[in-house]
Amino acid sequence: MKTFNTIMKIITAIGVIIAAWSTYLTSESVKVLNNQLKQEEKHQKWENYNILNERYSSLSIKIAEAINNGRSFHNLSTMEKWVIRSYFDLTSEEYWLYKNKMIPKEMWDKRIINGIEVNLKNKVIREGYLFWINKGAIKHPVEFNKKIQEIIKNEQIKEG
Repeated sequence: MKTFNTIMKIITAIGVIIAAWSTYLTSESVKVLNNQLKQEEKHQKWENYNILNERYSSLSIKIAEAINNGRSFHNLSTMEKWVIRSYFDLTSEEYWLYKNKMIPKEMWDKRIINGIEVNLKNKVIREGYLFWINKGAIKHPVEFNKKIQEIIKNEQIKEG
């Protein structure tokens, strides 16, 4: 009977060791998987940003063509007016992705919003925003809309 109890204690001890080792391995596996998921999430944010950047790159050429002729927004062709609207559709999408943590925060803070501010120095782009917003054609998140209107107001003050 004593031998049986000793064997049971040994078996129990081995079971505890196996359970502890299994718990440790599971914990380490969860850490590895969590790290991989964070890396994938970070990669996906940059991928989202790169896609938006490519869209902006092709759109910026069309914007430059539309605004570099000295005309006011109201004298642009229908297609040129749509280019300006597309710009604000893109920037509102970037804002939405930023707010939903789907693009890197530093890209919004250091690149995108600064680019929007630079572009809104152009009167044609400002007129385009006001035209489309007054038509009710642009439905931005409220915070984004307020930010754009604040930038426009500041630019109008600067112009006197």
